[in-house]
This record gives sequence, structure tokens and C-alpha cells, in this order.
Amino acid sequence: MLTLLLIASLQAPGDWPVYGRDPGGARFSPLTQITRQNVNQLQVAWTYHTGMPDMSNMSHRPPALEVTPLVVDGTMYVITPTGIVAALDPATGAERWRYDAGVNPHRGYGDYASRGVSFWRDSRATARSACAHRIFAATIDARLIALDAATGTLCSNFGAAGIVDLRKGLRAPPDVFQF
Repeated sequence: MLTLLLIASLQAPGDWPVYGRDPGGARFSPLTQITRQNVNQLQVAWTYHTGMPDMSNMSHRPPALEVTPLVVDGTMYVITPTGIVAALDPATGAERWRYDAGVNPHRGYGDYASRGVSFWRDSRATARSACAHRIFAATIDARLIALDAATGTLCSNFGAAGIVDLRKGLRAPPDVFQF
């Protein structure tokens, strides 16, 4: 418990680095700009179009975008069900970088919801070294991808040039779904 409190106390108030905001999943922001008195005055500040292809005409239920964006050190990270990862300016919605995993959206993956990415800080690396801060993304076609959080480039020292095929090495690997 002491470790969780220490980690949470080191976290910047505006950061949301994990699902649920902190390692304990409190789902509470200490920010005070939005209150019960002014919440009804909120307006849309910006909209971001992911570029995800329209999959509504497929013979199965299309994947759902149910992402909890992460915010770390002043950057917001999101992912689409088709493997497009983007780093955004949380104040303006401006895209800082974009990585497309090249998922074929028409393979027929079934009922799939994209829940978000994960952030990892390498405690052994210097803060400005490549991939010292990483974004991990799981794709609908069973890959785990590690990206440099600052640039969106693949972390070459993870898996095979930044990508792990999650089906590789399974006794009975599933086929990519065909519908």
C-alpha cells in the first residue's frame, strides 16, 4: 500500500498514465477546474478524427472504440481497433505523431473492443534516450507493439524490431479469423 501511495504522489495532477488514473484504479482526478457548479457550461474544445475505416457494412459486428486515453507528461495517447496509435496535444487535439500497425480491417475479427494503450517508463534508461518511455499497443490481429512515446517509432530492442507476434510459439496457434 505504501508503494501505491508513493507512486501516486509522484504523479503529476493532470496525468492519467494508466487505466483508472493510478496504480490502484481510483478513477479520480485531483484537478479542480471543472466543478458541479460549472459542468453544465462545458463545450466541445476539439475533436480528433482517427482515420479508422468504416467497417459497418461487414457481415459481423464491427470492432468498438471504447478507449480510455492515457495522458503522460503532457501528451495524450489513443488507439483504434485497427491499430492506429496517435499521440495528441491534450489541450488542442493536435496530432504529435501517428503510427499505423497496418491491420487489415476486412479480415473479419469478430466482436472486438479497443480499450487503449499502456505506458511504461524504463527506470534504467536516461530520460531522453530512445524508448525510455514506451507506449504498448495490442492489435486485433494478435501483435504487441512497443513505440517510443516521444516519437511513435518502433522500439527495436523489443521483440522482433518492436513487434511480438502473440500467436508465435503457441502449441495450436489460431488462424486469423475468416468470416
